[in-house]
Amino acid sequence: MYQTLPGCPRHVASRHGASRQHPARQGTIGLVIALSCAALLGSACAPSESQTAVPPSAALTADVQRVALRALFLERERAASVVIFSDSLNEGPVFSERGETHVRVIATPPPLTQHRITLRELEQLFAEHVDGWKAFFRQYPRSAGLVEVGAVTADPDGRAASLLIARSCGEHCRMAWRVRVAISGSGTASAEGVVITPLPAAGNAP
Repeated sequence: MYQTLPGCPRHVASRHGASRQHPARQGTIGLVIALSCAALLGSACAPSESQTAVPPSAALTADVQRVALRALFLERERAASVVIFSDSLNEGPVFSERGETHVRVIATPPPLTQHRITLRELEQLFAEHVDGWKAFFRQYPRSAGLVEVGAVTADPDGRAASLLIARSCGEHCRMAWRVRVAISGSGTASAEGVVITPLPAAGNAP
């Protein structure tokens, strides 16, 4: 489906497609394993409360997203905007290759403005313009490119969180980062570290 986008994979993983194991099946397998474990070992195989990460709140998710986007695209690149891939049925080019799932971006740090784009809109843009990425940046000047944002994962102790962010910006311009964000006792979030994560080799996407 991405044949019209240079530098992107030749397919895009559907959130309900065969390229990814269905969440219900994963949940069934996990339940069977958990029940078998409990039958054999009793409560010994259940994780303790202190070892279980608590899903981050919407407020924390928004804070972590803002800090991570600021660290990558404001402090490093001085971009004016980000074009966020936002599609309820499909994944973007980098997350499709990695088998990841993107989430909705709640907020971006000012003065960074946010544009949202679906797969259909992206394909239409590239189908209508032979110069592809140049047309993309004409439509979104001074943007950081096409950005995909993953779910925020909080540490069990609540002192840090992390998320995966990917960016496509040209035929041979794709990258992904794992951004770690420290959370103070008062709840203030600040960037702690950025690690570049490897991408699958071209043509070897799952």
